[in-house]
Amino acid sequence: MMILGKIVHQDGDESRKKIEFLAKVSEGKLKPTSGYRNLKMGFKSEVGEIRFVRLKGDVYSAKDIQIPTIIIDTRNDIKRVLADLRYENTFSLKNVRWLIGRYQNSIFSGVLLTNQDIKKTQAGFTLNEGVVSLESYSITHDETIRILVDEDMMTFVSRLELPSSEGVYMPFSWEETFTKALAKIFSRKELMKIGAKTKESRRVIQTFINNLDRTLVVDYLANKLEVSTSEIMQKFEEFLRNKQDELDYKDADSQLIIEIAKNSDLLRKRITSEIEKEWEQENKEKVAKNSEELEALRKKRDNIESITKIKQEQLAEIRKEVAIKTKLSESLEQRLQTAKEDISDFRAQYLLLNGDSNNQPTNSEEKSLVGYSAGEEISLNKKSVKVANGTKLIEKLADEFVANGIADDDNALILAGALYASLQSKKPLLLIGPMGIEAINILSACLYKQVADELDCSIDYNSTLLESIKKSKNKMLVVKGFFGSDWTSKIGEILTTDKAAFFVHPYKEELIMEARSIYYYLTPLLMDLVVENIVSVNYAQLTNLKCSSTYKDIKVASSFIEDNLELSLHPIMKKNLQLLTEIEFSENEELLQKLELSLAYLTENNEFLDAVDGMDLLKGIWYE
Repeated sequence: MMILGKIVHQDGDESRKKIEFLAKVSEGKLKPTSGYRNLKMGFKSEVGEIRFVRLKGDVYSAKDIQIPTIIIDTRNDIKRVLADLRYENTFSLKNVRWLIGRYQNSIFSGVLLTNQDIKKTQAGFTLNEGVVSLESYSITHDETIRILVDEDMMTFVSRLELPSSEGVYMPFSWEETFTKALAKIFSRKELMKIGAKTKESRRVIQTFINNLDRTLVVDYLANKLEVSTSEIMQKFEEFLRNKQDELDYKDADSQLIIEIAKNSDLLRKRITSEIEKEWEQENKEKVAKNSEELEALRKKRDNIESITKIKQEQLAEIRKEVAIKTKLSESLEQRLQTAKEDISDFRAQYLLLNGDSNNQPTNSEEKSLVGYSAGEEISLNKKSVKVANGTKLIEKLADEFVANGIADDDNALILAGALYASLQSKKPLLLIGPMGIEAINILSACLYKQVADELDCSIDYNSTLLESIKKSKNKMLVVKGFFGSDWTSKIGEILTTDKAAFFVHPYKEELIMEARSIYYYLTPLLMDLVVENIVSVNYAQLTNLKCSSTYKDIKVASSFIEDNLELSLHPIMKKNLQLLTEIEFSENEELLQKLELSLAYLTENNEFLDAVDGMDLLKGIWYE
């Protein structure tokens, strides 16, 4: 059997080495494994190398077998990723390749780097000088595998051989690419051959341009890039013209004239006057046009100021009307309270004199259940499916969201990850918008064959009702009608019913004025960030998900929140986000970003909203 491993020191002894097993190779694919084997003294290898071994044989040379490929999923470009100190350990590995890019609809597209393409500097890693092009590849999510290397969980391409390249990527601008090509093609000796013999830099470059065989550069880049020779020639001619313009500007005669003008007031005034006349003549039409545009802008400004004044006057009238109606409302409430007290006094006196005419005793238990409905048990038609860990459970749950038309692949994973993490951590989510109750019930039905219990807070607070919820065997609770009710001050009691509580609210605009400290208890998720369609769900058609005997959640690195959180939040809210994103799955960063976006929208953090607007995350959210 062939094993993939990493060369390390043997138990702290720097003179001896061993190979720690990372994965085994089965049918050309990697599968996780563990263990180690000591290596003989004097074995030629470097600590940090990734090597293949036979379980009962020798260590393979890195040249004898395909090099494994590590996937780096990031929004940043290659040069920023290489310089990022978070990836220093990853790029320090030897005998591996890296595929750097992004997931899009479960397809990972990235650019391939090898050890020969990069070098280590004081500021981090960077591309080697000779790199002008890199190949790009695409793989599916099913073709990846998570492997623990040292203490970092890394994603590898499970196949040893990559598919065919999908094209070529240029990591540099055309100007940088031509500069690198010229440095690669022409040595100092070759510059001497074409007549660039003087030491004066301007003449060297001028002679070089005049005598340059352009086809050498074009042919060299045509072999490196998937670009036509005609386009390369066009770009190269433009590059050379720019260099010639720089030389013309730095001409020694021009410098002499400038120096003379600096030291002669009369000559400077004359030159300045001539230049101004020439500029005014050349830009006469532009000046006239700019004047017209400036006048139009002034008129627009005056119009806006006029409208603003009218709106301010209207606002003052509205405020005055609101004050009058508020006073009237307070008066009506006071009168209503007085009426209630009068009725209570009358009823007490009546009962004292006549007794209670209603001989039927009040059913207090039945009364307490108003506003609470127990979750209905569901008979699922499909066979049960066993899952090995939380990552697999999230993926299977996401499949149910996709199958029911609620969300696409990526958003279904984000929604499934949020719900499952909330269930496991008992950190309640607040789902705002469409399909909140349906999404919660899909999770409940898949795991427990029962939809969640429901608490309707639009009725008056009732402690007996909470006791009924505690007695229920259901593990999940949906809370609706919470905001604007007298239950808001009782949130602590709701969260101690020993149920995984999920709060729902239909309209996000209504919550902008709510007390922001509510988000110490509830973490919001705007459903229109993940939901694609409003549908009716047939719960009987869902799949029952059962945990295997070795079930275990895979957690992200403890530094995940510190590395990725962009909002500045109170430690309580930061801890809530950490627990809601700690289960390892492919969309952790996207889930965190959408939870941050939801918080930013509800707390009117427009600076953050403006920053992410360019990433097309806002979808249907509108703000001023």
